[in-house]
Amino acid sequence: MYAHSRFAEGGAVGAAVNMDPTQSPYAYTSRFHTVKTIDAQGNKSFGYYADQTLKNFNGYFTWPKAGNYSDTNWPYTYNELATANPLALLNEKERYCQQS
Repeated sequence: MYAHSRFAEGGAVGAAVNMDPTQSPYAYTSRFHTVKTIDAQGNKSFGYYADQTLKNFNGYFTWPKAGNYSDTNWPYTYNELATANPLALLNEKERYCQQS
């Protein structure tokens, strides 16, 4: 028998302790993330891609890093070395348990 249960994500507490308290969990708010610039080589800054990156992560902030994909919808991906968004951890993961 399978039961759908909702267990808290164990990493959410640690992520909440380590998350930047000035950063919104739902938006890119720092100057680094919002400024739109183009360098001498024509490369666009993260500010041009912030909205698309939020869409890619269901509206949750995540620390970005450049994505090396050929898909233009994913110019940035999550940085696995950075602190995860605790709200995304709690709301985006589902766990299932099997009862005997």
